[in-house]
Amino acid sequence: TVLAAGVVPARMAGLDALVLAALRQLARQDWRTPFREKSLAAATGLSTGHLDRLFVRQLGLTPRAYLQKRRLESAVATLADSTVPAKKIAYDLGFSSASHFTHWVRRATGKSPREISRPARRPAA
Repeated sequence: TVLAAGVVPARMAGLDALVLAALRQLARQDWRTPFREKSLAAATGLSTGHLDRLFVRQLGLTPRAYLQKRRLESAVATLADSTVPAKKIAYDLGFSSASHFTHWVRRATGKSPREISRPARRPAA
């Protein structure tokens, strides 16, 4: 849902209808398929440049940056709250290799996937 994508309900009320339509499209984005901003723009009836400007004006990010932010939030939440192996999370998020996923997470968060997941996997005392 759009709410799961990180848009606060109070903020949604003020968003342009075309941005909301694009957010709904992004909420359905399969992480394992390449993101095509041109397809998103076409689905909303805008050019990619106009869609970018609307997103930046209303959300502070381009559609691609917004999707990457959601992808990172999903990765961190899954790593922290589950015992799912990082390799499976990497695959589910569309990464071709676990090492690429590890590098991406470390670059974005300053922590490795193992460091993020370690607290959730510690046995209770």
